[in-house]
Amino acid sequence: MTSPALHPAKVAPEAAIAAAELAETLLGDANAELSQILRLRPQRGAIFSGHYRGRSAIFHLALSPHVARAQLRGVEEATRLRGYMAEGLYRVPEPLGLLDDGTLRITARAGGRPVLEFLMNAKPRHHADVAPRMAGWLLHHATPTLRWRAVNRGPWRKWAAESATKQRHPDLIEPEARLLDLMQRLSHRLEGDWRVSLAHGDFHPNNLIWNRGRDILWGIDISASSTAPIYRDMARNLVHAARRGVLPSGQRLFGVDRATVEAFCDAFDMSPAERDGFLPYFLCYETLIRVEDETIGPRRIATTREMTLAMIEDIESLLT
Repeated sequence: MTSPALHPAKVAPEAAIAAAELAETLLGDANAELSQILRLRPQRGAIFSGHYRGRSAIFHLALSPHVARAQLRGVEEATRLRGYMAEGLYRVPEPLGLLDDGTLRITARAGGRPVLEFLMNAKPRHHADVAPRMAGWLLHHATPTLRWRAVNRGPWRKWAAESATKQRHPDLIEPEARLLDLMQRLSHRLEGDWRVSLAHGDFHPNNLIWNRGRDILWGIDISASSTAPIYRDMARNLVHAARRGVLPSGQRLFGVDRATVEAFCDAFDMSPAERDGFLPYFLCYETLIRVEDETIGPRRIATTREMTLAMIEDIESLLT
């Protein structure tokens, strides 16, 4: 095996080398090669590209027992999904190996381009193709386990409130306090049943790989096998893109991309209660639960503030 190239440049060389050495130790004499480090999160994990037994592969290295357990569950979930997402338009990659009780997870590489990267670089005329496919992938993924369950709004509101107290960026503290208040007010209007399924867990647009030539959309990094309201995965997708300034339609609804909201609503045939209640509730949750850390630059903070203020405006309109 050869030591992987350090990419992107922000990766700490010493930590990357240590992670690569651990991965190589776990692989032992296997027919495998690490070629490039794609991501490194200290104390959590590292991701490498390379080859495994003659196939292009992605290697996920866990750097904590918690992440290793999550990877073990992820392989179990990916195996379940391959039962109906191995072929066709909507797919998940094939698990190739799992070593040391989940410490190293090896998955076939999905051919294509991350959706967020595509949206940031493609010409606007190609943007309209993306939202219906993302919504279609999520519907296809969720359908076998999709069911109605009584609304349970309390935990989400609690977790959002706990995260809001950790916000340290001055430009976001006041808008997020207002958004939390709106989330609490909105929660009192939620009643009846909402739809739940086994969730993706991290359904952001860079965990979707689009092969335009073959018209295949891959969902990667399947990280959860727990049941959650379907609106949570949608909110993860919508907020992740909007806080990076990616609005394919050029129009907002609840602070995020209007066309993508409408694509999710159409794919799931949402009722008014889902569209104007459950979905904005989870958009609030997703905005508040992911606190921007101190390393985030001013442009991202400004974009997040703009998204949050637009979300506040539309939710205030709902509540009047």
